[in-house]
Amino acid sequence: MDTNATYGEQFLAEVRSLVGGNPFDYAATKRVKAMGQAGIIDLLRKNAGATYADIQRLKTAEDPKELALYLYEAQRRSPQTPTAASMALYWLYMFQ
Repeated sequence: MDTNATYGEQFLAEVRSLVGGNPFDYAATKRVKAMGQAGIIDLLRKNAGATYADIQRLKTAEDPKELALYLYEAQRRSPQTPTAASMALYWLYMFQ
């Protein structure tokens, strides 16, 4: 990973490695790349079911990989989006 990569870019790289490809459309990818830790945590709170306790723990996570793993695991637990492939639909809905 490029050492100059933004927090959002690092987060996206880890999500891609977890799901085996890019599950995001161009617009969503561009928005997430520009986000910092606080923006990504806010998305997890609003769209991945992050609880208050989860958010407090994620705020201390310096590595974006921890947030990507949280999103991946939340998707795996969700009955509405049981597969990594459906993650793309989830993100498209989230950014509307």
